[in-house]
Amino acid sequence: MGKLLEQKNILPAAGAEEEWPLFLDFTGILYREKTFLGIPYQEKEVLSTLNEVADVVSTLYQRGVERLVVRLIGFATDGALGGADCRMVPDKSVGTVEDLANLKELIESKGGTLYWECSLSEVYDDGLFDSFLADADAVRRLNRKTAIVNGVDRVTREYTDKNLGRYLVSPANYTERLETALSSQEGDASLSLSWGGAGSLLYSDYRADRPYDRCMSVWAITETLSRMVEEGSVMTAGGNSYTWSSASAIVDLPLKDSGYEIITHSYPFVQALLRGRVAYSGVAVNTTTYPDRQVLYAAMTGSALHYSWITRSDDGLLD
Repeated sequence: MGKLLEQKNILPAAGAEEEWPLFLDFTGILYREKTFLGIPYQEKEVLSTLNEVADVVSTLYQRGVERLVVRLIGFATDGALGGADCRMVPDKSVGTVEDLANLKELIESKGGTLYWECSLSEVYDDGLFDSFLADADAVRRLNRKTAIVNGVDRVTREYTDKNLGRYLVSPANYTERLETALSSQEGDASLSLSWGGAGSLLYSDYRADRPYDRCMSVWAITETLSRMVEEGSVMTAGGNSYTWSSASAIVDLPLKDSGYEIITHSYPFVQALLRGRVAYSGVAVNTTTYPDRQVLYAAMTGSALHYSWITRSDDGLLD
């Protein structure tokens, strides 16, 4: 099966198996909603800096970890929740371009890769002075209204417009947003890109003058990924098959079956196909309900371990 998928350019060619890396996500900036005298504003919370990430990486190397794949999430000014402009320049509160270049050199010196997460699919805030206009750039529903995806209330498990509501970007704009991101880079360090939504978000756009069905969206994603490959390695999340030929690393890959009662046997078919071709991992161990089970699932499916970290105290996030 793997050879057949290689011939159809769905899978990259198999190579010599390497020791699996340790996947690490670091979150840089998060904005919190605050009020002052009844007036709402956003407060910046710095969760990690580039130099602190470099210290963690150095410590892991000293303790015997040989290869790391590190993804930086929310280190630009817009923070972790999907900036409208997809800039690839660190905010001054987390470090400088030189700090970023030094971190990249440190990770690559041991055969690892540093990825910069660029959210091409989602925008959490339609600001007045950014490049994103919801009326023009967001997808439309069947009724032609602008689609807003709401978050889930962890208590009631119902969708709510008070928790992480976001716009989905029209597939017609993926390439333009990518070029904007690439043109924003400063310095000599060319970063590898991560686009989590490429392998986990597939949707249609029912705008009357620019309709995109899901097949057309797949084409838009693969074209954008091909452009990203020209810049270096590419990371995706979720593992939809149309991303396999472009991805060098895949995170958040399902490591077990759906759990429906009709399931009688579970076989890691996707992992068997990807083994030796693409480095992959499940969701971050420390974000799951049962971390010990997640480690066991990783061992059962031959997956790398994946963790999501910050370098500073999380006390400021508890309120």
